[in-house]
Amino acid sequence: MITLPYDKDGAEQQTPFDNSDNAADPISCPASASPIRIAVRCMSHKIPGEASQRVTTIGNLICQHQWGRNMDQGMDFIRTTGFPHLDGEKADFLLDSGMMPPGTNPEDVPILAYRWSGKTMQKRDVGAHLQNYIRTLPFKEIRITGSTTPGKTTSQLRDEMTETEWNEHMRYMVFQKIKYRRNISREEVLWLTSHLEQFDGIMREHIARRQWHRVPLWESQDLWLNEHRELSKTSDLALMDRILEQHKLEIQSESRKA
Repeated sequence: MITLPYDKDGAEQQTPFDNSDNAADPISCPASASPIRIAVRCMSHKIPGEASQRVTTIGNLICQHQWGRNMDQGMDFIRTTGFPHLDGEKADFLLDSGMMPPGTNPEDVPILAYRWSGKTMQKRDVGAHLQNYIRTLPFKEIRITGSTTPGKTTSQLRDEMTETEWNEHMRYMVFQKIKYRRNISREEVLWLTSHLEQFDGIMREHIARRQWHRVPLWESQDLWLNEHRELSKTSDLALMDRILEQHKLEIQSESRKA
């Protein structure tokens, strides 16, 4: 059995994942292990345990599969792309383990790749694209990006865009904020009031995506769905306000849990 992070009551969480037939023997001297890089891809909601602990949990699952032990902070380093704490999201993880002796060529460090199915680690090919991308990431270090110039203001963007471009931009912003649980700005709400058909389209896309992955809907999505059992139904301003208010309450609730 894999020991997962501690729950709120201090008890150890466990998952029935048991890959002992495929796992290597536990390493006897962690500090002397050869360097290795392990890439894992999965859908976020297939990682067991608390959503806020998914990075640690997948690290434990990788180490259990590879060495028969949990992740060791002194020897293992894990990073992620995507939003693993949100359900229904594709997430990629890279675990760097072991020590790289001075003079080692980073390109000589072996790379393994797996896909986590929700129950087992399934080996996958390390293609040239994945290999080249991983080699851009320093071993056990966070890549430092250069400074960026300030972005344009909303008014500047509006002045530079046609009506069609502006509507596409605003739809994209609202779509992303609902997807990633962010508050929708006053200007975006104002835009939605005159584009209720876009609001309905955004809600349909998010709901269909979560239903496809068999992920529970948020209350705000349930609220929209219950009012749109008839396909011809269109949201009015009052319904949109109720849904956006529920969306805001859900964000606040998640913040308190974090």
